[in-house]
Amino acid sequence: MCNNCTILDPARCRIARLTNAALYVYGGQAEHPPPHCHLRGPDSDCSIELASLTVMKGQCRRSDLSEAVAWLSEPANYALMMSAWRRLNERE
Repeated sequence: MCNNCTILDPARCRIARLTNAALYVYGGQAEHPPPHCHLRGPDSDCSIELASLTVMKGQCRRSDLSEAVAWLSEPANYALMMSAWRRLNERE
C-alpha cells in the first residue's frame, strides 16, 4: 500500500493517480457498503461501485470516468482497490 494510506491519513487512501483525477478509498464511519471508490479531480467528484463499475452518486467528467473504469478493469488494479476497501472498511 502507498504511504498516502499509512502515513498521511489512515482513513483516506489514494490508490491511483490518473491523468486528470485520482481514485481514493475512504474508511471510517461515513463509509458503507457496497464496496466503492471515489473519483476526485477538478471536474469530477463521484462514487464508483466496484462490482458494476458504475457511478453510484455524484458527477464526473466522461473522460475521467472512462480512464477510471479502464484502470479498475485490470484484474490486479481491481484486486488492489478491493483489498484497500476491505482493510479500511470491514469490521471484525
